[in-house]
Amino acid sequence: MEAISAFLKGWGTLFNHKRMWLMVYLFNALFAAIILLPAKNFLTNTIGNSLAADKILQKFDYPYISDIIDNHIFTMSMIKDQSIVVIVLFLVFSIFMMGGIVGSIRRDSNFSFRLFWSDCGYYFWRFLRLTLFFLIIHGILLSIAAWTFTSIGLNPFKMESDAIFMTRFKWVATIYLFLAVFIFMIQDYSKLQIVKQDKTLINRPILQSIKLIFRNFFPCLLLYIINLLVFLVLGGIYYLLRTNVTMTSDGTILLALIIGQLLLIVRIGLKFLNLMSANHLMDKIDDFPVETQTA
Repeated sequence: MEAISAFLKGWGTLFNHKRMWLMVYLFNALFAAIILLPAKNFLTNTIGNSLAADKILQKFDYPYISDIIDNHIFTMSMIKDQSIVVIVLFLVFSIFMMGGIVGSIRRDSNFSFRLFWSDCGYYFWRFLRLTLFFLIIHGILLSIAAWTFTSIGLNPFKMESDAIFMTRFKWVATIYLFLAVFIFMIQDYSKLQIVKQDKTLINRPILQSIKLIFRNFFPCLLLYIINLLVFLVLGGIYYLLRTNVTMTSDGTILLALIIGQLLLIVRIGLKFLNLMSANHLMDKIDDFPVETQTA
């Protein structure tokens, strides 16, 4: 089947881009360290030399953590403000790097750092507009879902039966998730179409992506579901490993850190795999000609 063939080819492409995979991981780890370092220093200065640290590691103690926050409001406010700035910079830089990622995927040749950074700058504003556009779309969809919840009386405190609430909730949630998945698919194929068409405006890539998905709905949906199932399976394995590791010593803390980093590496790889397999499927089913002129 086309979807399965594209998925298998995506794995091959993924391992041909190991340097890009490693580079994106290092940047993610760097931003995570920048965000967590102030909090780590704060905890070291407040509870680092007490038995409270071991107590928190063994079991999450909300009242104790709440007391720490209440007694260090100014410091926590500074950490929060700094974290917000770093997170915003991370999101902008992620959009910046997405141009290089998709450009490298579309090129489907040996990875080049020079071409990667060139694509990052070349496609940045288009991917920024695309991201903002779909954020608005997702916001509208979420607002409609929330309005639907309230308009049909989805308030558990006013219903005579929990069964009625659960039935209505399942229907609304199912419709919302289906539409959200459809929008995510359009967004992924739009990224690929932006690079393929090389147009300044993003309306044609978006429209072509919608047309492509409607004409080939089953293979596009099947490929997305396969990628999603792989993510869920690996996420479940991580959850089992993480819940069976109790951080009571330096060794178990190091093991938990290693498991967390492995999850980050896998998550980045699966993000690449989703785009790479979609790119292979798009090349097989898309009838839009490749254009190099900018319009």
